Amino acid sequence: EALGPMSHLLPSERLEEQLPKLLPGILALYKKHSETFYLSKSLGQILEAAVSVGSRTLETQLDALLAALHSQICVPVESSSPLVMSNQKEVLRCFTVLACSLPDRLLAFLLPRLDTSNERTRVGTLQVVRHVINSAAAQMEDKKPFILSSMRLPLLDTNSKVKRAVVQVISAMAHHGYLEQPGGEVMIEYIVQQCALPPEQEPEKPGPSSKDPKADSVRAVSVRTLYLVSTTVDRMSHVLWPYLLQFLTPVRFTGG
Repeated sequence: EALGPMSHLLPSERLEEQLPKLLPGILALYKKHSETFYLSKSLGQILEAAVSVGSRTLETQLDALLAALHSQICVPVESSSPLVMSNQKEVLRCFTVLACSLPDRLLAFLLPRLDTSNERTRVGTLQVVRHVINSAAAQMEDKKPFILSSMRLPLLDTNSKVKRAVVQVISAMAHHGYLEQPGGEVMIEYIVQQCALPPEQEPEKPGPSSKDPKADSVRAVSVRTLYLVSTTVDRMSHVLWPYLLQFLTPVRFTGG
């Protein structure tokens, strides 16, 4: 845990000298510990220190870093300890550091993983894509066409978790000007399709403290997202109108 703060205290030459040992050492610890929050927190601080001194070692270690961080983000949160949520936040912070310093390499790693049919891999990758769209907006500006085109296969996925993750990515895209790009209309069509899904059935006997399952349904998340972006993103009025009117006629958009 102390390694992270200490990395900011080292002279740049000393840090550069230690990084070839330090980074693989931390990545190796991921395989030995089930609770990885403190590892990820320290790693994020080390990455920030490395970027701040213009480290050249970071690029040589990037493939191993991305693979380790990606495996962490693909851990299912719901079945894990409370620290997993905190760990994922720190892992996403690491991705932000890398997205701001090495955006091309990051996307070259991430985007092909959207083509996988594995649920955890696709959901985890979508989570990272959404995060870097928000946290590294300037670096992603000229990458918009590539990110939009990489969504082709996730848009076809029928898995509910993947669908919710896709909707969250589209929400981030709406806030950062992606939907005005060529291909953006496909994202709007996707959201409308999800809004038109039939309402999910309630469980027969929900417990007194049980969470409303309909609140997190793909349909409910999509409706909330469309409402949110249409009321909080000024540019969306030009994107949605009159385009939304095209969906009034086709039966598949009526929910009937």
